Amino acid sequence: MEQVQQDTYNKPVVMVLSEHDSVLDTEQIKGIFNSRFTHPDSRLIWFGSEPSGIKGRIRFIHSRIPELRISTMSHMGILFSPENPYYGIHGSEKLCHNGQDSSEAEGWCRQGKPTWYSAWGYQEPGKVHARLTFNPFFNTMMDDIATTFQQ
Repeated sequence: MEQVQQDTYNKPVVMVLSEHDSVLDTEQIKGIFNSRFTHPDSRLIWFGSEPSGIKGRIRFIHSRIPELRISTMSHMGILFSPENPYYGIHGSEKLCHNGQDSSEAEGWCRQGKPTWYSAWGYQEPGKVHARLTFNPFFNTMMDDIATTFQQ
């Protein structure tokens, strides 16, 4: 990490981050992207609370999508298409253990009752959240990756 904080990297890079990631310091990584990853075609895709749009080399995607019952983007979900047979919208795997306060919420989810989706540990009054395991903007992300590396 020390070398990344001191040197610049002038080859195309794509980074994809969720503002709501409980593991990474995404604000710090965004700062490193802006200051150290200097290639003009590099792209950061940022899932978070800002309105969707492109500002410079950053694509902001507002990750709250009520019609899909998505509250926040999970870093795990970034990798999978909505059509993924295991983790997609209709996938066979549903991660109900998502840091809820009670096993009652987890049971609610396991019973197939209306469940929202989010990053680990996100809670909202009156809603049960499972881990979001797919990226509703997967094709947009893949297009950005392809465009970055076609140069």
